[in-house]
Amino acid sequence: MKARRKSKPKRAAKRAPKRGAKHPAKRAKRAARRPAKKAPKRAVKRTAKRPTARGGSHARPKRRATITPGEILRPYPPSVRHLAHELRKLVKRTLPNVDERAYDGWHGIGYHDRQSGYLAGIFPQPDCVKLYFEHGAVLPDPHHVLTGTAAQVRHVSCWPDVPVPEQAIRELLAAAVRLGAVR
Repeated sequence: MKARRKSKPKRAAKRAPKRGAKHPAKRAKRAARRPAKKAPKRAVKRTAKRPTARGGSHARPKRRATITPGEILRPYPPSVRHLAHELRKLVKRTLPNVDERAYDGWHGIGYHDRQSGYLAGIFPQPDCVKLYFEHGAVLPDPHHVLTGTAAQVRHVSCWPDVPVPEQAIRELLAAAVRLGAVR
C-alpha cells in the first residue's frame, strides 16, 4: 500500500504585512542604521553635436588631444631618449609606409601597417628601451636577440652603452610585415 502524501496547508488569502509596515518606529530605527543614500551625480555631457541634413543632430564623441612621441619620451633620461629616437629612425627607414602612433596609456610608440596591422612598439624604460614585436614568438630569430617567455610577444632590449643590433632588427621588422600580411 502506498503512503499518502501530506497535503500542504492552504495559504491564507491575506498575506502578512510587509516588514515594518505597521511599526513606523521600527522602520525609522532601521533607516537610521542604513547609510544615507548619496545624491545622484549629474551626467557630464561628453559629446559634441553636429547638425544633419534634416535639422537633427548626431552625437560625436570628443577626441582626446593627440600626444606626440616626443611627449612620451620627455620624462626619460637623455640617453634613453636618444636611444629611442635611434630606434624610431631605424623602424621608419626599414618600413617607410608604417604609421607611427603614440600611446599615452601604454607610455609607448606603436607601429601599424595597413595590411599587417600592429607590428611593433617602442617602450622606454628608466634605463633601457625595449622594442616589442606583437607576434615575436613566431618570428625567425637567427641572431638570437629576442627575449621574453610570453605566448605571443617578444622584445629586443637596447641599452644606451651597447650598440643597437640594426641588422637583426631590420630582419625582424621585415619578417613581422610578411607574417602580418599572411595572417
